[in-house]
Amino acid sequence: MSDKFGPMGLESTQNKYLDGRSVAHYSEQTRTLIDDEVRKILDQCQQDAIKLLEENRPALERISAYLLEKENITGKEFMQLMEE
Repeated sequence: MSDKFGPMGLESTQNKYLDGRSVAHYSEQTRTLIDDEVRKILDQCQQDAIKLLEENRPALERISAYLLEKENITGKEFMQLMEE
């Protein structure tokens, strides 16, 4: 699923009881578009993850310092450190 392709099934499983090979229902040109779309989605996910880590860096540093000292953390302790 993507903005470009929507909820489409571009492959199907042929003879799933024997070898279960996937069969593509698209051209080489579409394969290139799919690869580009996957790359775009992965790049956006990576950017979102980096942003999330950067925004929460102080809390993550508090949590890592706590873990280095105590080695274990409860959910309550984790949330307290996140909210400080």
